[in-house]
Amino acid sequence: MDTAVIQKDLGLPVGETIFGKTILIMGFGAIGMEIAKRLRPFGVKILATKRNWSSNTVSCDLDGLVDKKGGPEDMYELAREADIVITCMTLNNESVNSSLCSFI
Repeated sequence: MDTAVIQKDLGLPVGETIFGKTILIMGFGAIGMEIAKRLRPFGVKILATKRNWSSNTVSCDLDGLVDKKGGPEDMYELAREADIVITCMTLNNESVNSSLCSFI
């Protein structure tokens, strides 16, 4: 920090940023949607999984929010594309017994 003050580089990011990264949000419910809304301004590509993508289960317009979506069966394919994986799933028998456990 002292070096940044001396060099007057206070506004420059230090280290790695998320700009241009691909982020997978597993469990695109209310929390997953809010995370995506907050990540979008950082210039990331957002992938998301959800059990059911029907219009009555999604409370917001996905155009411009999710770049690629899939179901639980697409989890491995999407994870291979992602730089960062965020899990927002309820801990229950279905999520514990799914292939998610072998993924982590």
